[in-house]
Amino acid sequence: MRKIAFAALLFAFPAAALVDVTLEPIAGYERVQKLVPNPHSRDRLVYGARLTAGVILFTGEAEYLRGSDTESFPTDDLTVLDAYEKARLGVRSGLKLGRLAAIFIRGGAQASRGREERTQAGVTITVDSPLRYDPYAGAGLRIGLSRRISLSAEVTAVLKNFPRMDDNEYLVTAGFAVHL
Repeated sequence: MRKIAFAALLFAFPAAALVDVTLEPIAGYERVQKLVPNPHSRDRLVYGARLTAGVILFTGEAEYLRGSDTESFPTDDLTVLDAYEKARLGVRSGLKLGRLAAIFIRGGAQASRGREERTQAGVTITVDSPLRYDPYAGAGLRIGLSRRISLSAEVTAVLKNFPRMDDNEYLVTAGFAVHL
């Protein structure tokens, strides 16, 4: 029995050594279309982390993002605080461009929920949005600084009302990865 377990370990170890696992902190910029109190756009910073595991042609990914922003409308005595959480689960596929660079595409599903707090004349109303699921797709570039550290930049679109493209969310991120 021990010989079978040892043989299985020997066969599994070389395959495991080929799998690249990365943990990336994420800092990003997002532009959001807002409708309250009148149509306008809002810019916000987001932060989170992404875990990927796989080989360059097929990698699984899990990601968590959090963001918030506060808008003030002094003429209406109105302050609006928006906060949200997003979790993504998907796959990516890449192509190496030499030894230190790679391009990739990604796609999957995003679960999101948010909270909006409106304070007007000292009265606060809180509205929690229901959990929502949407597909996402994106593309990016990764440049290796060393064998274990790389920089990345990417654009991701969350398709909120497909096939209409006027309601999408776009996230532009830059980050670095530590390859374990």
